[in-house]
Amino acid sequence: MSSSDSNKKITLVALDGESFQLDEAVAKTSEAILSFLDENPSCNEFPVKVVTGQILAKVIEYWQKHVEAGAEGDEEELKRYDAEFVKNEGQFMEVLKAATYLGLSDLVSLIGQAIGDTIDGMKSREELCEYFRTVHGINLEEDEEIQEVDALASDLSML
Repeated sequence: MSSSDSNKKITLVALDGESFQLDEAVAKTSEAILSFLDENPSCNEFPVKVVTGQILAKVIEYWQKHVEAGAEGDEEELKRYDAEFVKNEGQFMEVLKAATYLGLSDLVSLIGQAIGDTIDGMKSREELCEYFRTVHGINLEEDEEIQEVDALASDLSML
């Protein structure tokens, strides 16, 4: 990482217009942003038009924590942080959408595993449908979108 990367900021703009400053060095750990910056080297704003600022803030918090802790090699701290992060299951689908869009494969895997762990003990299709309708607010019209996100998550897990 060059010193210019550590000083330069990238602005992420959420669906609702809320914006967030992120160190370029952190931003470049996103596959999507890295590709975008390679194609648009003079641009310093990246639209994240798939989620609100509230969700994007959570994703950025996770992202920065992982970049910082990863640099320090503190795996135990990351495990504790991840366990706490996945306790807010009501926002899994929105976080998954943002992580997939940004190409944050570690976060996609974490949320996917958390969803899998949650539904693992469910015994019926009805129980599963109820979980996704009430916890994640999914309706039949969103089913196709979820399948697309799932396909993208599967593709990212192959990386």
